[in-house]
Amino acid sequence: MQMVRGRWTKNQIELNRTFLTRLPDKFEIYLGAEKVQVVNKKSCGILIVKSFYLPSSREITVRKIGSEISAGPVLGIMARGLDDESAERFIRYFMKGSVLSYVFDESQLTKQQINGYYFDEEWHHLKLPKPNFVFDRTYPSRPENRSRLPRSAFINPITQFSKSQVAKILAQNGIAVPETFSGTFEKAYRMFSLFYLKPDRGSFGQDMFIVQKQSEDYTVYTSTSDTLHTYSANEIEWLLGAIQENGYILQRGIEPIYYKGEPADFRLHLLADPHPRVTLIAARTSRWPFLYTSTPKRIIKTGRVLSEKDKKALEDLAIKVHSVISKVYGPYVELSLDVVQEKSSEKFYVIDVNGKSTRVHPQILRYDIEEYFRAPEKLANHLFVTGGDLSMGMGRVR
Repeated sequence: MQMVRGRWTKNQIELNRTFLTRLPDKFEIYLGAEKVQVVNKKSCGILIVKSFYLPSSREITVRKIGSEISAGPVLGIMARGLDDESAERFIRYFMKGSVLSYVFDESQLTKQQINGYYFDEEWHHLKLPKPNFVFDRTYPSRPENRSRLPRSAFINPITQFSKSQVAKILAQNGIAVPETFSGTFEKAYRMFSLFYLKPDRGSFGQDMFIVQKQSEDYTVYTSTSDTLHTYSANEIEWLLGAIQENGYILQRGIEPIYYKGEPADFRLHLLADPHPRVTLIAARTSRWPFLYTSTPKRIIKTGRVLSEKDKKALEDLAIKVHSVISKVYGPYVELSLDVVQEKSSEKFYVIDVNGKSTRVHPQILRYDIEEYFRAPEKLANHLFVTGGDLSMGMGRVR
């Protein structure tokens, strides 16, 4: 693999003359994931790109592997419902580096050419090359989008996981998860004195039922209405029958550790920029005598809850989860986990994995939120210059 740095200005890419002298006067290169014709002005050290015009100067890397030449990386940040006004919220993703980044609406994938929003001191809405890296910020992600860019590597390719599928994958890789059931719950619910009924795919803590067995009946918490009710055995069976056809899972409840008498769990954030590392561990306590922290009573730093040994164990767990998820689904630049430490065994259980992380916890605890916006370009650049995009199989739909 041969690599040279250059600069793209308007319709010209300035490159090392020695590199260009070995190439023909006209040839094709991949600009991002778009194959384009270029004219080689060897004496000037310039490639003329006829298909695209960049209004400002930008660093770019040209990579030669065998006979294939690629210029990039080109990172497309894919959004849903994007327009001139809403593009502004993505401004923090744009860095002065060697990655050509822009934001585009997913509807552009059905068109022959992508028009996106490029920022350099001001916004430009223009025709841009198809990206060889797509950071998916839609929710939920749509699998058909990946097939529309077969040469592109999708980062965070699935933003809404199936909880039952992820639980199975993690368990197969030696990661502790609570017993999780999908389909019919007729036998499963009798096995546990505490269990959670959740939509199989993300609901942001809504539409959940937390069920505790009492001596004769059941106490049921409904998250949508934030209310607690008593159900008879017949009413529980009716509830299970009503929801099991609607894509729900049943998950065993773990008795957690407590902080100042309040049930607590942990939210972990992980970034791969480019190498995976844990950027946040936040402890959350429940307003109820059982664990429900989608709307926590308090969010605190873990130093007040966990020992350094347990904190290190959590970090190792998060990195292992990231490795498993990335191998199965594709590369993830960011991932968040919900983890419970069982009171009796002190064992950590992964309750949920989120492919599109909320950034509320880092903001509340005053962590460096800017690192979340720098990470996608760092990962894309690392994968491009190391050829990592090729080893993970660009274009493969996972």
